[in-house]
Amino acid sequence: MSNKSGLWNAGFGEIGATLKSLEDAGATVDHLALLRSDAELAKQMVAVLKAAEPQDIQSVWQRIYKKYFNRKVDFSQLTIPAAYDPKKHFCVIVVKGMKMNEVVKGLRKHFTVSLYFEDLDGDVTDNDRVADKDYAILFHKNVEADEEYKNTSANTLKEQNHQGITLLERLLLEAYYFETTKKHLDIKNWNLCSGSRYSDGRVPGVYWRSVNSELHVDWNLSSSASDNLRSRVVVSL
Repeated sequence: MSNKSGLWNAGFGEIGATLKSLEDAGATVDHLALLRSDAELAKQMVAVLKAAEPQDIQSVWQRIYKKYFNRKVDFSQLTIPAAYDPKKHFCVIVVKGMKMNEVVKGLRKHFTVSLYFEDLDGDVTDNDRVADKDYAILFHKNVEADEEYKNTSANTLKEQNHQGITLLERLLLEAYYFETTKKHLDIKNWNLCSGSRYSDGRVPGVYWRSVNSELHVDWNLSSSASDNLRSRVVVSL
């Protein structure tokens, strides 16, 4: 008898647990029979499962840069912060030379982006971090910006030596979140991009405007503070 391999190595416990998960999700005996009889359907199911397999974050970002910005990049040698936990953190990878206008152009291939100032590179001139090299940066894995920074102005955050997300990082984070979930961030509150400033000192803010189905980039006074205006703190860099 030849040695069994692949799925044949699964134990009864694993098989039983798998069938229980399928049953809990609504699968029936007839569905299993359909999978056995329809080779094309089985291939489609396997494709779905393979798409759900975890991928290293470098590979995910290489795909995003190619798909959204037509940039062929290699992050295989890029160091990811040791604190990175995909269950707790968003990891944004910024490639050297990346510009905000380029990101907006790439995002607009997939959804509407509304800007108060169309030339972000020319208008948002003060940034805590710029793309003078490839780098990876972590933020909390929240749909809404960090709640603990609501009612806190950019001026106050600066006095506290708070490190907040830049507008470039926030726009790239939108690309990542949309690519991996087909959903959007900051659907209830404005994300105050406290790591950036317009040339006149105002602070960029980003919000998904559901009523218009558009990503909206606007501005706030550096002294502005409200319940629905919140920064995203840098967890690790």
